[in-house]
Amino acid sequence: MQIYPAIYLLDGKCVRLSHDNSDVTLYHERPLELMHRWIEMGATHLHVVDLDAAQYDRPINVRLLRHIVNFADLFVQIDAGIRSTHTITTLLRTGAARIVLGKIVTKNPLFAMHAAKRFPHQIACSIESKNGISTIPGRLKTSSIPSITLVHALQGVDTIIYSDTNTDRSMAGPNLPIYASMVKNSGVKIIASGGIYTEDHIQSLADVGVDGVIIDTAIYDGIISLDKIIQKYNSYKEK
Repeated sequence: MQIYPAIYLLDGKCVRLSHDNSDVTLYHERPLELMHRWIEMGATHLHVVDLDAAQYDRPINVRLLRHIVNFADLFVQIDAGIRSTHTITTLLRTGAARIVLGKIVTKNPLFAMHAAKRFPHQIACSIESKNGISTIPGRLKTSSIPSITLVHALQGVDTIIYSDTNTDRSMAGPNLPIYASMVKNSGVKIIASGGIYTEDHIQSLADVGVDGVIIDTAIYDGIISLDKIIQKYNSYKEK
């Protein structure tokens, strides 16, 4: 299981948005300094979200993303408001290992399938869910599509980043029955995101067999020791 510390970029700085996007918390002025600290702690994977790109529906921080990707030998996955294959190509040229598709997945699953076919093993689809129904990421609007149905429809996609909006930022922990069902029934790699605040949460996700976990606030606020969980879980196998 892989640990993905997360960086959310806004105006070139590391931030975190409130769930309704109305409030911004600044965590670090210099993303590369933060990355250097994480690398010293043993980080091998990184999840990067370009919030500027998500707002304007096009890459904004390509130069900074290139610096992040080439800063060290890390597996970097980027979520940057992707709406076209041209944007995917642009971001892959930065050296990113994987591109994450967000809102477009719910709105246009066919695009996601075509992208996965054109860029094999380099595409992940981010699915947010509320009560088992997929939502449009960042908009808090539900669709009419059950999350597992959407996952099964995404033929060719081999990695899903899944978040349950009922538990995200609630500190109540991840929705384990949902994750267990996803791992058992999806046939793809599942990366957990949202609502992960303690090592017990990570352990529970490892036990149900997720492929990775994305962690942000718990690291920034010092609730979880990044070096400790990397050492334990990057080589963890379900017992």
